[in-house]
Amino acid sequence: MDKTCALEMVQAGELMTDYDKLIDRQLERASIKRRHRLCQNFQRRVQEADDFLTFSNKAMGKPF
Repeated sequence: MDKTCALEMVQAGELMTDYDKLIDRQLERASIKRRHRLCQNFQRRVQEADDFLTFSNKAMGKPF
């Protein structure tokens, strides 16, 4: 582990909570959200490139 990660266990009587599991879930959720945003951005950029090529080809009189 590096200085950005922490592992902590809190014990209160019979109740024991592992914060590392919670941290893992939060990191996984953040990772999934980031990948989803990247995919959305990529799809948008592909559509923009396709629109540009279609417009350019029409302007040049090409059938594509």
